[in-house]
Amino acid sequence: MIVKLSSDNSLRRSDIDYLGGHFNWFSRMGLKGTGSTRFIYLDGISEFDDMKTLSQDLNTVSFELLRGGLVLRFSKKNIQKALLIRYTDILSLTVVSQRIRKYWKGRERIVKKADITIVFGDKELVLGLSPSYYKSGIDFLSKRPIKQYCTHRLNPEIIEDKNFTGWLNWLDELL
Repeated sequence: MIVKLSSDNSLRRSDIDYLGGHFNWFSRMGLKGTGSTRFIYLDGISEFDDMKTLSQDLNTVSFELLRGGLVLRFSKKNIQKALLIRYTDILSLTVVSQRIRKYWKGRERIVKKADITIVFGDKELVLGLSPSYYKSGIDFLSKRPIKQYCTHRLNPEIIEDKNFTGWLNWLDELL
């Protein structure tokens, strides 16, 4: 269910009740918080797709855990909307991680990114998780309320960072 948020990005009481209400203070401490880091919205919700074209900014979303479901918040050009998903409506939550070889200041680093697909009802939501937010995003998806729906796969191959390979090709042509 898509709902419009107020100007301060908050849900109405009826929307909170629809998802079973907030966790109590002790539960929030046990979960180490109920909010997520930023995920990159790619596709799947027509109302969000319409908002993607409002500006060239990166399309990011964040999650909030409630007792009976997830709130997915999307904001663009002072328009805030939220997708409410009950846990019982989630059919699958698939995370496919990919290792990337990057070079930073002359040193090789292996970082990870992830592609996330959430299937609920007749919809399929596609999200991305950048290397900067990978660890905190995976930690969020491993929290008790949604862990049971989540399957995680790590691709075995390491791909080269596109920026670096482009630079190497340019250097090869130069030499």
